[in-house]
Amino acid sequence: MFSDTLSITWASVANTFTRINQDKYSSEYRFADVANGITAKLFIRHTSYVNKVDGLSYDRHNVEFQFVDANTVSTIPAVRLKTYFVFEVPTLGALSDQVQALSDMVSSFLAISNAEVKLFNWES
Repeated sequence: MFSDTLSITWASVANTFTRINQDKYSSEYRFADVANGITAKLFIRHTSYVNKVDGLSYDRHNVEFQFVDANTVSTIPAVRLKTYFVFEVPTLGALSDQVQALSDMVSSFLAISNAEVKLFNWES
């Protein structure tokens, strides 16, 4: 189980998120910097389902991050960002193999030169 607080770093600053809800295989964390108008949420969710095509059971692990910069200047609209990733793996098999395979996929994608910039420029 994840702890009641998580530290997430952005812009070279570690920010502490506090768990505000936990319910049936999911947790919600929140961070607020009221002085700068910044709030952020992190959701961790887990579900399972049976694939109708192959009949296998799959576990789905979802992590979602929401960031809102309301700005301290009222004439500038708030900036809302959201990112998430999903790991979907068969229930069968060794967990360590699944984790290694997913880690390899993410590392391979991020190793692409300027992957994030290319992604935001609509390259595919």
